[in-house]
Amino acid sequence: MYKRTAEKREIRLHNTYDYIRRSIADRGYPPCVKDICRNVGTKSTNTAHKDLRELELRGLISCEKHRTRAIRVLKDWDSQDIPPFPPGENKQYICDLLLPALQATRHLEDLIDLEYDSSRDTVTATFDTGSTRTIDVTGGSGTAMIKDILGKII
Repeated sequence: MYKRTAEKREIRLHNTYDYIRRSIADRGYPPCVKDICRNVGTKSTNTAHKDLRELELRGLISCEKHRTRAIRVLKDWDSQDIPPFPPGENKQYICDLLLPALQATRHLEDLIDLEYDSSRDTVTATFDTGSTRTIDVTGGSGTAMIKDILGKII
């Protein structure tokens, strides 16, 4: 069941990414969320927003908050260096997805690593200066962990 849902989602993400690239190439500007819904077959703008966030976390696109048509393609779909179907809520996988998004969108070019330690339930952020910050992510979901990381390093 999970794999089937993940495969459908991966196909929808790929279709969304392709539509964004085609739209920019054909029209000279990115689509709005409603355009994405119409052309990808998504009924909910919330689903389209989630897909955009996932593409951003993968480092494929960047989106400016609170602006329409503010999507930029950063790299090709095939240049992803992440597995397409992650198993469950893998906190290291979430850190791996979050790192390039932070480096690209939050002006944290000096952030070089986010490492999850399951024995202590902490994430260590390493910067190119050699300094580190340890963030306690005890008992939280992946979403809560992201909020904790953002709260401590931004």
